[in-house]
Amino acid sequence: MTTGALAGIKVLDLSRADGTAMRVVGFPAKLSATPAEYRIAPPRAGVDTRAVLAEALGLSSDELDALAAAGVIA
Repeated sequence: MTTGALAGIKVLDLSRADGTAMRVVGFPAKLSATPAEYRIAPPRAGVDTRAVLAEALGLSSDELDALAAAGVIA
């Protein structure tokens, strides 16, 4: 039995876009007008790194490849 601060924590089984199942902790607050919705699990860490760096910093594919080759990004 869970008591105290952990009693209201909701654990959910969700799937990532690639079908990988994972357990996540639900949103801790209860909002009556705008309740939390759970659709898919978050993406894997780093999955959007190249797109973000290209958009935010204007890096080219060659520059991103060089960063990957140097082990700076995956």
